[in-house]
Amino acid sequence: MTEEQAKELNKVKVKSSINIAWDNPQQNIEKDLERVTKYLKPYKLRCYVLIGFNSTIKDDLLRINTLRKYKILPYVMVYKDYNNPKEKTQYQKDITRWANNVFVYKKCPDFADYEPRAGFKCIEYLNNDELCN
Repeated sequence: MTEEQAKELNKVKVKSSINIAWDNPQQNIEKDLERVTKYLKPYKLRCYVLIGFNSTIKDDLLRINTLRKYKILPYVMVYKDYNNPKEKTQYQKDITRWANNVFVYKKCPDFADYEPRAGFKCIEYLNNDELCN
């Protein structure tokens, strides 16, 4: 996104938020986020983050934490392969609940400290990649 586009986007009147997406973890959009938040208030933005498609837990958290740095709320969505349907993993359920629930996301800023169930902290996912599959 160019600076000109960011300036024009700021002029748009919206009822809720402007939605953007960061689906590819190999793509670095930090410069774009910097440019956009220079002209647009972060509360006007919401960013979709696709997990479970060519990404690891570290990729997912890097994207979410980068958005946090720019004060942009993430909305985590799990990739669904319609040709090979399978249930969401517990990791996918936990990270979507943590990131998509604004109250939880703001109260517990570090996913590793999030405790979705009694006796389980999400640091376990970081220590054991097998739990994420």
